[in-house]
Amino acid sequence: MTVTGKQAHAGADPDQGINAVIELAHQIIAIDQLNNPDLGTSAQVTVVSGGDKVNIIPNKARASVDIRIARLEEKQRVEEFFRCLAEKTIIPGAVVRVDGHIDRPPMETRPRMTMMMANTMATIGRRTKISAIATGPPVRLEAPGR
Repeated sequence: MTVTGKQAHAGADPDQGINAVIELAHQIIAIDQLNNPDLGTSAQVTVVSGGDKVNIIPNKARASVDIRIARLEEKQRVEEFFRCLAEKTIIPGAVVRVDGHIDRPPMETRPRMTMMMANTMATIGRRTKISAIATGPPVRLEAPGR
């Protein structure tokens, strides 16, 4: 995500600036509201940057967001949230641009697949805990003692 504002001298002309870092901070708080552990959705802002001089109102700020989803309907909700983000700026004149996309489908467990995996693990003498995960293989097998 990139926020564009307007650079200005922080001491002489602060009212002429549009602080991209402050707008990004508002957007980060909004993104945090996407988290929903009950549905297996995680939205974590992981890398943030903005500004390069202490006396200049920053005209650019960036954030990277790691999204994990476990259900298809959540993928749609999260994608819609980010599509609408540019329309919901807080600071007049700030521009929000969202790049990227969810590049892996949610990995929901299916009852038949769960039963097959449990039977396979039982055949080789392993107890298992099978849970859905958002990326990587469709199920995670946790074998105690290994």
